[in-house]
Amino acid sequence: MPESLKAFDNIDYQILHMLHEDCWVTVAEMSRRLRINERTTKRRLERLVSTGACRPAVVVSPDAFGYTTIVDIELHVEQAHYDGAVAFFTGNVAVSYLSAGWGEMNMLVQARFKNSEEMASFINETIPGLQGVTIVKYEIVPKIYFNTDKWMPEEGDFKKK
Repeated sequence: MPESLKAFDNIDYQILHMLHEDCWVTVAEMSRRLRINERTTKRRLERLVSTGACRPAVVVSPDAFGYTTIVDIELHVEQAHYDGAVAFFTGNVAVSYLSAGWGEMNMLVQARFKNSEEMASFINETIPGLQGVTIVKYEIVPKIYFNTDKWMPEEGDFKKK
């Protein structure tokens, strides 16, 4: 087990699990369920956030705003243009996911659009207009079943107390 995980125990798991199930759960309610002091619960929650184990966030549903056309785009970006491509894609409202890759594809972009015309323009005009960026392939994504906002580590990833 990596050293960073040894600091988290089953109480931390229970706190994360409760927040994952209901982000509106109060510290008082978590403390009641865990049968521990509210200050202890609050301190543990603050430690989970300060160590980067979790972060408070609002997850916006693109579908609710009409962004229902999704595409995964594999790119090859020349090293000299990599930072510029990262800056471009992270600043583009259509981009919902950006990661590095290895091999021929060294950048992966997931983008969402309100219609297929917007998507076609992004694929056929916007990206080809970026210096040092080549599309390796792209795939239309008709449905996402599971996303990172649903991911949770296993209870076994936390040490027993």
